Amino acid sequence: MPASIGFGMAGVFIVKYLIPAVENVRMMVKPGAYELLALIFAILLGADLALTEASLSSLLKRVEEMHLDFNEKAQVSYEKISSAPKVLKRQIQEAMAYTLYLDEGQRSVLKKIIPMPNKRMSEEQNLSRITFIHNLKEAVMSLPKNGIQRSNKQ
Repeated sequence: MPASIGFGMAGVFIVKYLIPAVENVRMMVKPGAYELLALIFAILLGADLALTEASLSSLLKRVEEMHLDFNEKAQVSYEKISSAPKVLKRQIQEAMAYTLYLDEGQRSVLKKIIPMPNKRMSEEQNLSRITFIHNLKEAVMSLPKNGIQRSNKQ
């Protein structure tokens, strides 16, 4: 309702005051001045159009560069993800093999480990380390209570 009242009041103001004022000014201006104003506005419109086109061309180039950069990063990520099952399978096998030689004390310690990132390692190294520890912990958890004990005599 307030917006409708505002538009109504603005319409009354324009019809009652603004249009008559513009008509009075138009009567005082010579026709040649209109041609000059039209020429100035055409020049301004052309300049605005040229600047807009240049800006949009620059934007399009940046978008294309970002698109190519995104595609490169997506390809690298895809390759990492597609190779992940092989890496995980190898890490799980290593963890399972390692757990076969642990005694009960070592197994109980491993069950309590919570892997935390190391700030000095890269993100990829941390992920590999944490994944290995997690797989090792899972392997320990899956062993039977009376699993294979390591031999101290060897």
